[in-house]
Amino acid sequence: PLISLGGLPDSDNDGAPDTCDAICLELGMQADDYIDNDLPIPSVQGRVIDGYITGATVFLDINFNGQLDGNEPSTITGDDGLYNLSLSDEHVQCLAFSPIFVDVPVGAVDNDLGVINQPFTMVSPPNFGIFNDNQNVNITPLTSVLWDQILLLLEDNLGDDLSCDLVRQEST
Repeated sequence: PLISLGGLPDSDNDGAPDTCDAICLELGMQADDYIDNDLPIPSVQGRVIDGYITGATVFLDINFNGQLDGNEPSTITGDDGLYNLSLSDEHVQCLAFSPIFVDVPVGAVDNDLGVINQPFTMVSPPNFGIFNDNQNVNITPLTSVLWDQILLLLEDNLGDDLSCDLVRQEST
């Protein structure tokens, strides 16, 4: 089912949670009448850790190309490597089926080693539907090694032209 504002299921994609559809529509209410725009925006949060990294770009790679594209959500890590990646409804649907990449540029800061002099990338692999809204996603060198192995399996089974939609379709 599609996800409505606030993270509640919205299988008919009318902007109203399924639990409210019948009751609200019987009362003659429109979707705009019962959507609470003050609800928190769906997001995923965690830390970038190789020593905590400040100043790195975190993004949901929905087309599996390893690069930040204009339609992909992104954020910059703050103090102690913390990030909060805001997601649209479409991105929430892709979260469990797409990797989260981190580009660590020259000039970012590793709390243990200081200023980064050599850029690098880390990745957290998709969890294929096990994602919990309250779960933090920490991205580390170990998650990157795991991603390398998962990517090989995905390419062996689904081909080289991977995407959120393809992986989601084949995983459900």
